[in-house]
Amino acid sequence: SLFALSVSAEKVEIDPSLSDVCAPIEWQGETPWKTPLSTNMIHLTLDEVIAQVFSNSISLQTAEAAVRSAQKELSIQRTAYWPSLTFNTTWGEEYNGRGHRKEDDAYSASLNATWVLFDGFQRELTVLKSSHDRNAVEFAEQEARRGLHQLVSTVWFATVLAQDRMDAAQQDIFFNHRMLDTEVDKYK
Repeated sequence: SLFALSVSAEKVEIDPSLSDVCAPIEWQGETPWKTPLSTNMIHLTLDEVIAQVFSNSISLQTAEAAVRSAQKELSIQRTAYWPSLTFNTTWGEEYNGRGHRKEDDAYSASLNATWVLFDGFQRELTVLKSSHDRNAVEFAEQEARRGLHQLVSTVWFATVLAQDRMDAAQQDIFFNHRMLDTEVDKYK
């Protein structure tokens, strides 16, 4: 679930000065107007809920990692335009036929520089493909954010609407109770 809302019941104290208006009729069991649902069940704003969901969403974290990976891959592909240097070293020992080491060891070192000036547009096509892949991954990440934002907003607004309806129903209970007490007092 995206987020949980808690509903709590709390004891309502009736003001003694209003005893003639608010005094409950004797009912079997608990009367509903003595334990109304608490108001302000939603303690977070929509922006806070969205920020919390975005920070905890595995799918968004995966999409963000894919975007970073695609950006790095594009950077790697662009390095094909740079010259490259290769440094090699070798060291060896020579042995005679009887297993004895010869006096002179063999050492060699080499440094090669390579710069490809033209490769038949292979680098350009590779960079364009990586750029296209990065754009596709960024679009997928934006769509995941948009979809999650829409879902959270819909759930949050539905929760606010439900809370308003519960508050209205609770007020109706108190109003109907007062009307019932007034009518009962008329017939006493």
